Amino acid sequence: MASKRTEPGAVGESVKAVKTKRSPRKKGSKILKETSFMEYLNNSSLVSEYFLTENKNLSFHWSNWSETCQYQKDYLFKEVANEVKLKNLNDELADLKKTEVWLKNKRGCVKMSLYDIYEGYLDNRLRMTWFERDGILLSFENEAGPYTSLTNMKWFNKNIYSAFMFRKLLTKQIPFRGFRVGLDAKMEGRFDSSPLSTAEVTLHQASEHGVILKLAGKNNLSKLHNSKSLQLTLDATPFLQVKDHNFDQIIEKFGKYDFSSPSDDNIKTISLSTSIMHKFNNDRNAVSGDGEFFYFFVPYTELFKDPEHNDLKGAFSQFVVTVREELDTQIKKAA
Repeated sequence: MASKRTEPGAVGESVKAVKTKRSPRKKGSKILKETSFMEYLNNSSLVSEYFLTENKNLSFHWSNWSETCQYQKDYLFKEVANEVKLKNLNDELADLKKTEVWLKNKRGCVKMSLYDIYEGYLDNRLRMTWFERDGILLSFENEAGPYTSLTNMKWFNKNIYSAFMFRKLLTKQIPFRGFRVGLDAKMEGRFDSSPLSTAEVTLHQASEHGVILKLAGKNNLSKLHNSKSLQLTLDATPFLQVKDHNFDQIIEKFGKYDFSSPSDDNIKTISLSTSIMHKFNNDRNAVSGDGEFFYFFVPYTELFKDPEHNDLKGAFSQFVVTVREELDTQIKKAA
């Protein structure tokens, strides 16, 4: 009998936040809403995001900062009761062992689980020999097939992969990321400035030094590789409005701003060289998308290369620093 394929987003959907008695709400920063930042770190499931604004323009996940990664590790293993969060994540991932798959090459065929596929993908040696070379086929049905190439990543689900990475961050000695703020700012992209070749691009994350862009569409990755430039239309309004502002003012501005109704005053047209795909490991990251979206990093020195956009470098970078400093303050207060 064919095994049931895991649906996208399966990991984490049934994980519930750990129920604990809430402490009285503290006075101070507007970040302390119904769920404070520290309550998020302590009580929410490991796959959950923290939304800094109610309209979800700004978000944060603990895996996107070295300080919160270390905080989670210390918290989880401080008391036995705290380990339930990691246990919930392990239980979710263990369900993938029930999904059987078959790998086939010239030497023969072997049966394993979808869990094993993700574990192999996380192993650098297996990743190079299994996933970055043609010749290995995969089937979700049975030994007779049908088969598809393992390298086409049709089996890949970003939510599942992220859950494996969260566990790895907490249980292995691997490098942590620098601070990133999650964003949801839609932009229009045009390949080689052509109005006939457009794509939906999202400003997905911002760090002190650059941004992560999310490109929608299965066919757009090949267009990106086959074009010389990607022209982006960016609404920079809230970023410029909060330049040199404090954290509460940032939350207020972004919390009220609607990126779907951009202000004409601060629309910036940016021409980004597609050579960026051959830098910063972007080729691998893009292929490791979920088939629907592809992610790539662009430093501000590349994104805002045009002299007329110099003010945006400082605005974006300072915006990220201000948010990071506020969250760092919250962690130190709770220590």
